Order: sequence, then structure tokens, then C-alpha cells
Amino acid sequence: MAARIPTLLSRPLAAMILIIGLMYMGTFEFLREGGRRPYIIRDYMYSTSILKRDLDMVKQKGVLQEAKWVSHRNITEENRLEAGRQLYNILCLPCHAIGGPLNDIKPLAAPFSPSGLQSMILSMDKIHPYMPPFAGTREEAGALAWYIAHGLNGRTDRTRPVELPAAAARVPEFDRENAGYVLLAWSDFGMRSLTDASATWFMLPPGVNLEAQLIRRGETPEVVTEGVTLHYEVDRPFSHPSTQIDFWDSLEKLPGMETIPPPDTGLAGKGLEGTMTAEGIVFRADLLPVVPYTDSGYMPYPQVTVRAVDEQGRVLARTRAVLPVATEMNCRTCHGGPWKKEDRAGISTATAMSVLAAHDRLSGTRLQEQAASGQPVLCQQCHHDPLLAGKGLPQAGPDSGQLNLSAAIHGFHAIFLADLGAKACTQCHPAGNEGATRALRGIHHNLEMDCTNCHGSLSDHALALLRGEQEQGKAHADELMHYLAPEAVAGIDEIRPRQPWINEPDCLNCHQDFQPPETEETFNTWTADRDALFRNRTDESGQLRCIGCHNSAHALYPAQNPYNDQLDVLQPLQYQSTPFPIGSDGSCDVCHTVEMEDEMHHPNMLRPFRNQ
Repeated sequence: MAARIPTLLSRPLAAMILIIGLMYMGTFEFLREGGRRPYIIRDYMYSTSILKRDLDMVKQKGVLQEAKWVSHRNITEENRLEAGRQLYNILCLPCHAIGGPLNDIKPLAAPFSPSGLQSMILSMDKIHPYMPPFAGTREEAGALAWYIAHGLNGRTDRTRPVELPAAAARVPEFDRENAGYVLLAWSDFGMRSLTDASATWFMLPPGVNLEAQLIRRGETPEVVTEGVTLHYEVDRPFSHPSTQIDFWDSLEKLPGMETIPPPDTGLAGKGLEGTMTAEGIVFRADLLPVVPYTDSGYMPYPQVTVRAVDEQGRVLARTRAVLPVATEMNCRTCHGGPWKKEDRAGISTATAMSVLAAHDRLSGTRLQEQAASGQPVLCQQCHHDPLLAGKGLPQAGPDSGQLNLSAAIHGFHAIFLADLGAKACTQCHPAGNEGATRALRGIHHNLEMDCTNCHGSLSDHALALLRGEQEQGKAHADELMHYLAPEAVAGIDEIRPRQPWINEPDCLNCHQDFQPPETEETFNTWTADRDALFRNRTDESGQLRCIGCHNSAHALYPAQNPYNDQLDVLQPLQYQSTPFPIGSDGSCDVCHTVEMEDEMHHPNMLRPFRNQ
């Protein structure tokens, strides 16, 4: 039997059944389309309508050259935005709306600057396998990124060099005829980076190491470590870092902290002035809480005065040095947010939370929730960091199962920054020639060498770190290595494994027997241990630290500081009135009171300095 439904019910019921049917079929089609991404037809046609067999050809020639209905075949400065729009219509619009309710590209791309988005576009299929490979050239990726990041979201990269204020440099006096002592002081790193979003995220806490040696002048100079006290004092504008960063307040909320230093005191118990500790042939003051901020703004080259005082309180020698520290970490290029300070440096809370959100999305963690609850995230609690091991922060051991911090960071980001040369380094590190820090100040930079000469390309650098973790049986190393190709050697197996901060490039790889170099490339030859590092090594007498006469790596004499040409050569100017390494170019009388005829500290040091 059939029952006749009244007209007042039949029409609404028919409409409801139609809507249910459309929802059913729509859901089915939506799931089917999503399930076969990045393809329309699996292993045959990508969601961009480009055939899989044609992908390499299109990548080589370019989408605009191969597409039928475009008005721009070549990209120029004038048509870059419009060419990017046409690329978007071809490659992105099939899945991503602009301002629509589904897969809106604007919020998805909001964190990225044009350069950051270009890197993401070129490698997005590796980490996000539902995305098709980018089918165009690098230039086309740049135009597409410019259209999305700038045209739709208003983001830009730096367009001109940061204007740097001039800094004062006071060269201490030295009586070359009558002085009894020479005092050398240095930071063991040419630049220490600091993440200053401590309320949200710790990665690199404040901590600059100051070292010094006191030398008694004479026919046979002596290194003095007894009967003297070395005092240090960081310049007054930098003496209250707790007013500039929230590190000390955040330490109290960090899980696992056993000892919390008072404000303006570092993790090793040292403040911004105090006495240094004698350790063997050097005096040290570790983890000084120096930050690159004063009430006047960002200044990444604070200065310190060091005095040597005898047991009667007489000042034997005095000198000055810089303690380089930077917060110009360019996370915001891909993670969004503003600079924290003066539109030039510092990690804002927005940037830090975006970093944690990305980690949560890719690794299944809940770090953003942890930070939002008031507990800062410390990277080293999961990822071992040899640089900070035993330095007062809780951290995982090397056998934790997770990649060490350097391998994890470089291994992941190298996937997106391959083939960029030294630009890949300055995308993150504060070493760009137009930035607010310009960390590379030494002679090698002045000779137009860059990061890759010593450390290799980012891909090679990351592979060496990942191979070190692979040897430890960490499976995630293999996962990241799968996406990387070596550049300096033919195969991954030829890259020598290394541990960060322990196995590093060495000066003598190029300057064999202390002679002029025959090569400018030293990737893949590492120091054996910490004692072999340049910052820890001594001359042939075993008494003088190499770094004391040559200065820190990345700031080797004659160095040129972007804030004042004299800042990184205060001691050479003090003792010998030249910017060259201490004792070079015939200046043995800085320490020796008789004329020297034989080379003592290392071969080839009595010749005239080559790069004047």
C-alpha cells in the first residue's frame, strides 16, 4: 500500500532528500579528491593538471612558457605581481580559494615573507606529501610567492640595509717601552645568538664566555696565573639585562630547574662585573648574561673592560674587548610576527608561538598549549645540545632517542633552503650584510669568503650532522636524509659524520703547516675533539691560546666591525697600533723585550702580514 503525503509535507521532504543526497555525494567526492592528492589520476596527472611524465620538462622550461592561456611568458620586475597571479590560477586555484570558506590561501600563507614562502613552495611536497611538486622554475616560485605573500597578505622582506648607529670605541693606553705586562681578552665565540622570547620558548639562553691571559713581558715572556686577580666589568648601559628581557622571570616557570640565579646573574653564577677564575693557562668568566639591548636600542657588540691586579691592589694591565651577542634570528621570515625590538631584532611572542605551532603540527606535540599555560618550552629538554650540556639548564642526554638540537634544526630546514649557498645561512643566522648585526667581521669575510667555504652548503652541513645521529641509531635522521642531496661530494656515504660544537672545520685544513692556503674549501674535515678546536688550541709552546692573538672565529684580525672599524681590533691597536694579529708583521716586541730571530709560536709568523 502507498500513502499519499500531503503537498505541504512532500515538497519540504523532497527538498530535504535532495540536500541529503547532495551532501552525501559532495562528501564522497570531497573525500575521494582528498584521498588521491597530490593527483587527479594517481601516478598519471597531478592536481595541477600537469602530467607526471611532463613534470621535469615543465620544471626546466617553466610553467609560463608551457601554459596556453597566459599573457606573460617571461617575468620582469614590472610584471612580477601579475605573472604570480597567473601562476596562482594555474597551480594553486584548483585547491586553494582566495578569501573563500575552504582552503583559503591567505591565512595559510600569512606567516611567510616572500623569500620564506618561495622556499616553502619549492619543497612543500617533501614534508607535505598531499601537495604536488612545484612545477615551475625558481624564478616562477619567486613570482608566485610575491603574489601570495605581498600581493594578498602585504608581507615584504627587507628592502634596504638597516641603518646602524655609530658606536664608540675606546682604545686603552699601552706604554710599549715601560709596560711590564700584556693582557689579552676575548669572547670564545665570534657571535653568540640569543632567543629572547623566554616566556614562551627557550632555545639559546644568555651566556657569553669571557677568557683572558696575562703575559709578563721580558726576554722570555711568561703566562701569569698566580698572585694576580682579573676583574671584568661590562659597560654600564648593559649592566641590567633583566630590564630588557624576561629570562629570569621565565626561569622560575621552567620545569626541571634546580637552581635559579638572581636577576642580572648568569647560569654559571657570574654577573656583569666580577672576578675571573683561573683555569690552567687562562682566566675565565663563563655564561655572562650579556644581552644586545640598552635603553638606547639594539647593540650587538657590548664592550667589557678587564683589569689585572696584583696582591697589593696595583693594576698591572688593562684592556678592552667586545662580547658579541645577537637576537637577530630570522624565524619571522617563515613563522610570522614582527621583530621584537626596533623593527630589527628579537623574537616576538607571536613568532615564538608560531614556531611551537609548527612543531605541534609536524611532530604531534602540545608545546603551544604548554607555553599558553605559562610553562616555557625548552628545546634541550628533548633535544641534546653539547653547547649547553652541564650549564644549568635541564636537558636530555645524547642517548635520548631524539636528534640533537643542531641536527634537528639544520636537518629539517635544509629541506626548504637547499641550493641557496650562503644565503641559506643568513635566512636564519644574524650574518647578512644588510642586517642589524652583520656577524661576519673577520679577514675571511673581508676576502669575500662566506659560510660555505668552511661549513659547506646547508645540505652538506645538515647531512654531516644527521650522519652523526644516524651512527647513534636515531631513525629520524634517515627520514630527513631521504630529502637531502649532497653538493660537495658524490654520495651521502662520503660525508663524514660529526657532532655539533665538537667536530668543526679547522684553520690548518687550509693553512697547512701555517702556510698560505692552496684551497678555500674545508668542508668534510673535522676536528677530532674539543681540545682540537681553534678556540681551545694553543701555540707550539703550549702556553698561548691561538684565539688570544688572532681573535674569535668569524672576527679574526684584521676584523671590521659594522658599528665602528675599531671595535673588533681594540687590542691590536692598543699594543701595536695596527689591526693585525698580535705579534704579527714584526711586532714581537709586544711581549718580547729582545729582537726575535726565530719563530716560536708557530711557523711562518715572522714574515710580513699578507693581507694588509
